[in-house]
Amino acid sequence: MHGGFCCHFTGVIASLGLSDDYCGDVAGDLLTEDTAAGTLRILIEKETLSDDWNGVFHGDTLTGTFSGILPFSYEDADFEATYEGVFQATRED
Repeated sequence: MHGGFCCHFTGVIASLGLSDDYCGDVAGDLLTEDTAAGTLRILIEKETLSDDWNGVFHGDTLTGTFSGILPFSYEDADFEATYEGVFQATRED
């Protein structure tokens, strides 16, 4: 499976200037009839974030989750922000 997506940050990260929509690609494989997993890639500013995701089907709707740590700089200071996300996709034959 593969597709595209767009996302945005909320909270502190958005208030520090990462408030645009960022788009990327998501790909994965069915693990069982009801589960899937894969990788998503998204360009944020000049850095590519690559992260693994896991998902579960409920009927034809896949709900995928991912989380990690995003390093970034703001006003000459380096930070690490913990993030988590959820996406949904519809199974097509």
